[in-house]
Amino acid sequence: MIGIRSFSDLHQLLHLVLLHNKISEITNITFGRLHNLEVLDLRNNTISAIQHGSFRHIESLFSLNLSHNRISTFQNCSLCQNNRSITAKHPVTGLGSLRYLSLDNNNISTIQKCFFCGLFELRKLFLNDNNISAVRIKSFTGLSQLHLLNLKSNKIYIVKTRSFIQLIKLTHLFLSCNKISLIEMDAFIGLRSLKYLHMDNNNISVIKVGSFNHLFHCCHLFLDNNNIYFIQEGAFDHLYSIKVITLGVNKLTSLPPDVFVNVPRPLIPLVIKLSTLPRNNEGNNQWNCSSMCWLKHEEHHKTINLEQRPICHDGTNWTSIQCGDPGMAFQKFLFSSEML
Repeated sequence: MIGIRSFSDLHQLLHLVLLHNKISEITNITFGRLHNLEVLDLRNNTISAIQHGSFRHIESLFSLNLSHNRISTFQNCSLCQNNRSITAKHPVTGLGSLRYLSLDNNNISTIQKCFFCGLFELRKLFLNDNNISAVRIKSFTGLSQLHLLNLKSNKIYIVKTRSFIQLIKLTHLFLSCNKISLIEMDAFIGLRSLKYLHMDNNNISVIKVGSFNHLFHCCHLFLDNNNIYFIQEGAFDHLYSIKVITLGVNKLTSLPPDVFVNVPRPLIPLVIKLSTLPRNNEGNNQWNCSSMCWLKHEEHHKTINLEQRPICHDGTNWTSIQCGDPGMAFQKFLFSSEML
């Protein structure tokens, strides 16, 4: 337990590291006089309760790490907006200068609407390894400066329309290792700056038209280790800046004709990484090739049957080979023929 006067005379303290202790509660007077504190590290404690107003007076705080604790709810947390006096100039959180917030590896299951309101300068938010099952429309309201959002390893099963509507400066979104089986139309509307979208290791089975609308600047899309068996034509049409799509370890047996035809030509070829070894060596994908290689131009305007070993190039000397020859094509890339 932290005593009431533990830090009362440390007015000029900039960094406070309290990791690997047995702190279980933060009160609204614990850090009351640390007005100049910039970094507060509370990792690996047993914190389950944070009184409202606990960080109100730490106006200079730049980084707050609460990972690896036992926080399960924000109901009475000081970050919550439960004060009628809140204004844009004086956010109730007291964390208006915060740039880095880590809440990963806790027991959080729900994010209240407008919970992060007041964190106007936040750049990186880590919520991975919790029990979050859904993202509400206004869960991230107020985070207009956020660049990175990590929701990896939660229990999210659906990406709903307008889930990230106000994250206009977000460049990295991690949704890997959840239980996502459905991406609603316009789920990513508002993510005008997103460059990297990680959706690998989920339960996605079909990629529908509209799933990735509005991702005009996305250059890397990670879809490997899902259960994808079908991709609708036009599913990738609005990915104007795409350079890499990973589709490895899925259940694809064919790619529809012209699946990439409307993907604009980027400055460098579009890399489609297709590893056909299914998850746990099970599934219906029988394309006998563990390599990554470059599709020939002739394959472009017809359905690409992954069971028939389409002719490929090894990417080095352009010698035609069969996809079943990993010796020639091992660790190479499968390039969309539109880009050859």
